Amino acid sequence: MFHTVWSKTLRDYRFTVLYWGLGLGLVILAVFATFSSQYSSQGGDAGILELAQSLKFIADPIALQTIQGYATWRLLGFFVPSMLAIWAVLAGANLVRGEEERRASDLLLSVPLSRTRYLLEKYFALISALLGVGLLIALGAIIGEASAKVEIEAGRALLAGLDVSLYAIFFASLSLLLSQCLRSRGAAAGWAGGIIAYAFVLDGTGRTIQHGEWLQRLSPLYYYSQNKPLISSFSNHPEAALLLIGLTLLFSGLSFWLYTQRDLGGVAFAGWSGALSLTKPLTRQQSLQRAWKDISVRSFFTRTLQNGKTPALWWIISLLAYAGWITTLTTTMLDPIRKLLSQNSPIAQLLSGHDITTNAGFLAYAIYQFLPALATVFIFTLALKWASTLDSGRLELVLSTPVSRVRLLLQHAGALFVYALIIPILAWPTVVISAHLSNLAVDSAKVMAASLSILPLELVLLTFVYAVAGRLRSSIITGLVGTYLAVAFMIDLLRSLLHLPDWVQWFSILYAYGSPIQNGWRWGTIWSLLALSAALLMIGVIQFQRNDVDRGNA
Repeated sequence: MFHTVWSKTLRDYRFTVLYWGLGLGLVILAVFATFSSQYSSQGGDAGILELAQSLKFIADPIALQTIQGYATWRLLGFFVPSMLAIWAVLAGANLVRGEEERRASDLLLSVPLSRTRYLLEKYFALISALLGVGLLIALGAIIGEASAKVEIEAGRALLAGLDVSLYAIFFASLSLLLSQCLRSRGAAAGWAGGIIAYAFVLDGTGRTIQHGEWLQRLSPLYYYSQNKPLISSFSNHPEAALLLIGLTLLFSGLSFWLYTQRDLGGVAFAGWSGALSLTKPLTRQQSLQRAWKDISVRSFFTRTLQNGKTPALWWIISLLAYAGWITTLTTTMLDPIRKLLSQNSPIAQLLSGHDITTNAGFLAYAIYQFLPALATVFIFTLALKWASTLDSGRLELVLSTPVSRVRLLLQHAGALFVYALIIPILAWPTVVISAHLSNLAVDSAKVMAASLSILPLELVLLTFVYAVAGRLRSSIITGLVGTYLAVAFMIDLLRSLLHLPDWVQWFSILYAYGSPIQNGWRWGTIWSLLALSAALLMIGVIQFQRNDVDRGNA
């Protein structure tokens, strides 16, 4: 199994492929299996079509009277490709930059193995993994068609899975390219993650505003959505897929060239990135003076803050821009929705019970349904570095200094807690100010409740990483959390599909979050999540005290 770099890398992805593929495939299966019951309560073709047209910011509504069209609009239009793209940018940034940070590539490249072949095999292993996830997504669609007792079109389902994989491979290649130009994998993943968010915003805005089609053409999501293989009546545009393939080849080709030209651990275009010029090296005394003045190296807390600032910056800017922009567009989208629902009230069941005829209800659906999930993904990507650090044994040198393990972990957790606070705190004024500028009436106190209630969700994911990092490797943790978030996001559909009792929904932190912008604080849930976070953190501390630090699964 370990005769090639390709096979070893693919083996490392095995759990991630399984968890992400099964999670996303199960979500698609649930939509197919529950379509008929939802469709019968929506007033038929006209009801669903009118509502989807009103919510076309989310995805392009095509052939919604069919089960394939509805699944494409609800999931394959943005949710599934965006979720897979998030893992793809993490994997792409880690492909070689992560190896360099762990100093693993130095040893591997000491054998007769060229850099080009080394990167080529790792890159094709990542492509194979993403194609594997796409295959499991297609399998979910095929089983869903069978459960819905409609014609099974396996070829179209496979093409749909391939389309999702292509979108993810595009972002993996972009993240790989950025990792050649930036010093850390976190920075590369942060930039690429920001582009995923802006791709969604630009594509949705172009569909919503008049004469905004040109904005869509700036978004990779637009070219992905030009092909909808599941919908037999849709005229696909293979040239859009070819454009994504061409850009993917361009990004990967540049990555290969830059990787072979730069130093290991260095960056391409070092002079442009602000790195020190090799022609003017610092003396030993100058290096010591610079380190002495650098506040970030005075504690593990400040060092963690420093290492996370670049990816955090792009995540925060992207999520706040999304919240502010959707709030600004609310008045444009809300009037036709009110008119539709006043004529056909049962159609609201399509939105999982959200009353989107009110300002607060629409914001709950369009912003506070997605912002908590994305914020937890953001804090998880930062926390995952702790598990990666344990995997590589990089804490041995730090622990050789007079600092206790408990203090080390708590300082790391404290730094990430600071980042976890930023989005909930800033989302509140962002939504309120955007609403004021667009003459949208909102309850500032409930907006505050909706924003700050995100924090307990972030803390649960954050402390979960500490709790399991002592036993599981980072790749397994990524797969588990990715699957959990996908299932948690669609828990209503899965409960209906599997005929589960109502209390099962409470295992989803997104369901527990509820709708504070409509109903205010849910103090019982908040205190329960905080207590769970404290318990997970305690487990993490105990694990870290007892386990060997040379590996994460001692």
